[in-house]
Amino acid sequence: MIDKKIQKIQKFLQDHSQKIGLGKLVSHNKVEYYLNISPENLRKLTSYECVEAANILLRQSLFIQQQINQEKGLAKWCYSYIDYLISNTITEQGSQYTPYKYRKNLAISKDSMAKELHKLLIMLKLKIENMTFIQNNLHKVADSFNNLYFSKKGKE
Repeated sequence: MIDKKIQKIQKFLQDHSQKIGLGKLVSHNKVEYYLNISPENLRKLTSYECVEAANILLRQSLFIQQQINQEKGLAKWCYSYIDYLISNTITEQGSQYTPYKYRKNLAISKDSMAKELHKLLIMLKLKIENMTFIQNNLHKVADSFNNLYFSKKGKE
C-alpha cells in the first residue's frame, strides 16, 4: 500500500518537472573523468574543453538537484502522512508533561505503517544530505573549470 502511494508521489513530482520544462534529466558519462582529471591533463585542456567540462558538471549538478527536490517532496509527504496516521493516538501517549516529540515517537512506534514511513524518512534525509554535498561540490568544480577557461582564453 505504501509503495503505491510513494510511486504516485514520485510520478507527480516527475510530471511537475516536465511541466515546468525540465523534462527527464540524465546523468552524463564524462562527469567522473572531469572530477578525476590529472593535473597534467588539466593543463592540456583547451579553453573550449574547459567550458565543455563546466557545462557537463553544471548539468550533472542540475540533475542531482532535481533528484534532491524529488526526495524532499517525498520526505514532506512522509511527514504529513505520519502526522495523519498518528493524529488519533498521539494525545493518548505519555502525560500532559511529556514533550510532543516523545509523544509523537511513541505513537509512531505503535503504528506499523507510520513506523515504515519513519524508517523511509530517515533514509531520505541521509540521501538528501549526501546528494546536497555532492551537488554543491560539483558546482565548485564547474566554477573552477570556468575560471580556467577565462585564464586560458586570452592565451590561445
